[in-house]
Amino acid sequence: MKKDELQAWEDQDLWQTLDMPIIVIHGNKDWIVKPGNVDFLEEQFEGKDNVVIERIKNGAHFILWKNYDRIKPHILDMLEK
Repeated sequence: MKKDELQAWEDQDLWQTLDMPIIVIHGNKDWIVKPGNVDFLEEQFEGKDNVVIERIKNGAHFILWKNYDRIKPHILDMLEK
């Protein structure tokens, strides 16, 4: 999303309208997508039971390829819902 689109979502509190399963998996050592983005999402989704946020210690940007064993259960769980 672009900055103005994100601002519109925040202004209209649209984050709370998302009711599909949401999984956020992020490495705290990601040099491309800053870990602060997860802090923002955590605030937006506070109190939502359809959201899972997992932070991977020392995880970098390519988590899918380096931490597949931690991601696979989340994907399988989501497919069962």
